[in-house]
Amino acid sequence: MRQFLKKIFGKQSTPELTLTSEQLGRWITKQHGAATKQLAEQLQKKAIEAQHWIAETTHALNNLQNAELTNQAIPEQHKSIASGNKEAFIKNVTNYLDQFRLPDQVNELASWFEVYELATQVFLENTSRQSAVLQEFHAREKNAVLESLRRIEQLTNQLRKELEESKHAVYVTAHHSFTQCIDKENFCKEIQQNIAALHASLQTYASEQTRLTQEQQRIAKDSARIMLEQELITTQQTVKQLEDKLRNMVAPLEAGLRKYAKLAPLHAHVIEQYLASPSDALSQDVHLKITEVLVELQKNAWNDTLELKQDKKTRTINAIANLNKPFLQKLITTYAKLKRDEVRLAQALISHKTSQELNMLRKETEAVHEIMKKKQLELADLQKKQDTNTPDYTAIFQLIQEQTGTVIRLK
Repeated sequence: MRQFLKKIFGKQSTPELTLTSEQLGRWITKQHGAATKQLAEQLQKKAIEAQHWIAETTHALNNLQNAELTNQAIPEQHKSIASGNKEAFIKNVTNYLDQFRLPDQVNELASWFEVYELATQVFLENTSRQSAVLQEFHAREKNAVLESLRRIEQLTNQLRKELEESKHAVYVTAHHSFTQCIDKENFCKEIQQNIAALHASLQTYASEQTRLTQEQQRIAKDSARIMLEQELITTQQTVKQLEDKLRNMVAPLEAGLRKYAKLAPLHAHVIEQYLASPSDALSQDVHLKITEVLVELQKNAWNDTLELKQDKKTRTINAIANLNKPFLQKLITTYAKLKRDEVRLAQALISHKTSQELNMLRKETEAVHEIMKKKQLELADLQKKQDTNTPDYTAIFQLIQEQTGTVIRLK
């Protein structure tokens, strides 16, 4: 029962902190400072102890150097082996001690341990055989050296344990991550200011765009301008109707004209023009050369020289009947007048007092539109940068909780 109650009431609760980002930075700095101070004290203490055991190791090496063989009756070859391994062992230990120097700064400990472990591994590989040989000839002196080295190893293991328990590396990592988060936070604040400025600028340009559009609409309502525009539209529609009518009248002649063009090379150019654009060809055919072509075409159609099928022959003859010279003369006169009216009205509209103003307004509107497009692209780019640089403190919280047990939440 006592053990059960002890288990329930003796259980420690997990420490929880709710901090602002500023408070979190101070808390990490405080923990880092405390861990650094504690480690610095241990480092100083262990450095003093290490110097003591380095001196002891050096003393043991001197004893090994001066040690005589207990059995002088052994073969000279064995004496040579003993002497060579002793010298090599002493040299390797001396070099190892020369490399062993604890760092002055706590922040250098982690990297120092990496170098120390590598040096120790190399040392053990180099002295393994030498140690085995010396065990046969100078065991007591060699073991005294190894005992001092074990004391140095114990010191480094204790220091490593202190480093791990202090969570110094945790707070170094947390501080580095926190600094990155703060940098991102400041960067995002700057971006937010730029985004706000862009929004304000876009709003200004949008208002200007609305003003320009309203001004164009006002000018477009000018009664004289409206009359000109309507008259121009009506004329253009009449021109198109006349062009469509002429095209439809020429269409039934297309097959016959193409065949006749092969029989009459002199008329081929005129035929090509009318087949390409009847209205353009008619407006340029001042002497109505097409009438000569139509007379010859009619003769060849009647004589079956063109070898047209009966239905096409009939359509060709009927179409030619409608395209007599008086009709074409009237058509060309009407078409020419309409085209002149179209040009006159278009020029009148261009030279109207409102046109220059409208053109200027349209250019201003286009310029405003281009500026807004560029600013919208800038805005999209800033928003993308903001999304990719949003600080995330989650990794810091997870690291601290996993390594120290402290739960931190951001206000």
